[in-house]
Amino acid sequence: MGGQTHLKADRLFASTQTCSRCGARKESGEKLTLSERTFRCATCGHVADRDDNASQNLRHYMVAAC
Repeated sequence: MGGQTHLKADRLFASTQTCSRCGARKESGEKLTLSERTFRCATCGHVADRDDNASQNLRHYMVAAC
């Protein structure tokens, strides 16, 4: 498939622990557990599905890297 780029994010990239709207990162004591399905940002109030938030963060990571 032509025209596609493969980018591998660092395994320590905190895609589920970072707000995709403002970029604030959760402190170690407030991190999401695997059973928590909703991301809530204490800084800006953004609420999103955990996986949707993580995918937006990975998208931002890709755009910044290219």
